[in-house]
Amino acid sequence: MLTDGIQLLGTSAASNFTIESGSTLPSASAPGELFYQTGVGLNVYDGSAWGTVGTGGVTNLTVNGSNGIGTSVDISDPTSPIISLSLGTITPTAVSTGNLTLTGTISVNSSVGVSGYVLTSQGPGLVPHWVAPASADLSNLNATNLTSGTVPLARLASSGTASTTTFLRGDNTWAAPPGGVSSVAVVTANGISGTVASATTNPSITLTLGDITPTSVASTGAVSGTTITGTSVKARLLPKATTATNQATITPPGDTSDFYAVTGQAQNFTIAAPSGTPILGQKMMLLISDNGTSRTITWNAIYRAVGGLTLPTATSAGKGLYVGMIYNSFASLWDIIATAQV
Repeated sequence: MLTDGIQLLGTSAASNFTIESGSTLPSASAPGELFYQTGVGLNVYDGSAWGTVGTGGVTNLTVNGSNGIGTSVDISDPTSPIISLSLGTITPTAVSTGNLTLTGTISVNSSVGVSGYVLTSQGPGLVPHWVAPASADLSNLNATNLTSGTVPLARLASSGTASTTTFLRGDNTWAAPPGGVSSVAVVTANGISGTVASATTNPSITLTLGDITPTSVASTGAVSGTTITGTSVKARLLPKATTATNQATITPPGDTSDFYAVTGQAQNFTIAAPSGTPILGQKMMLLISDNGTSRTITWNAIYRAVGGLTLPTATSAGKGLYVGMIYNSFASLWDIIATAQV
């Protein structure tokens, strides 16, 4: 007899059985008891739990892959599931210090390296394994990768013979240095003289500047310095003049000028010590004019009137005041030798 489409075939030629069915597994009392679970298939009780049997097959199968092992599962036929495995890139988590035994072929698509070790066969026909690098293993090294150490002279692509008397030239040739300086002499002229020490080994030249005798002086231009000597000077020496307007404190520029003019003085003013470091006999001329109104003058103590003169105490309205002076280094004073209102 068939029940729910289930037929059991036994050893007896004409034995039909009716199997209880339902959606929930019942309690079982004896091993071997059968029950058909709707949507699942035939179950058998083994004495402790129910288990599916018959044509139900596998309904779910999971295979986990890791570290380069890929997996796929085909359960389209529940009775004959197919598991496919593939090997990809393997990332070692640790490397033993012993040898690595390999079978088959290793294909390397990028660099293979382990910190402090290199992959080597250590001779023809041997299985590759990791070893600490030694100098003998570096048979083909790109010199641009060297960051430390010393390259033996024998490894330099050069010609000639390296020795204590040769050097490596820019064309990669070992050669003896040139013979050096054979003689050094200094030709003196117009106040410039010199001496030479160690003329043939490490020359040292000392130059000395003495008196210069000009052969000519241009009619234009400027001559600077503190002393000019000679038998005659036919060029005109131009004064170094500087101007300013309306100063509360007038400071003559003694280091750059010998004529200082201040115009449009619209206030009372003080004449301070000239700037710079004066020398004995240095001359200075002042020209001060007001704006039409007389202005009082206060003098620094470095100025001294001589020859019966007195220091002017004010300007004359609308006029220019000339003051001529010479520096006296013995007294550390600027001596006023002339004054005039024009």
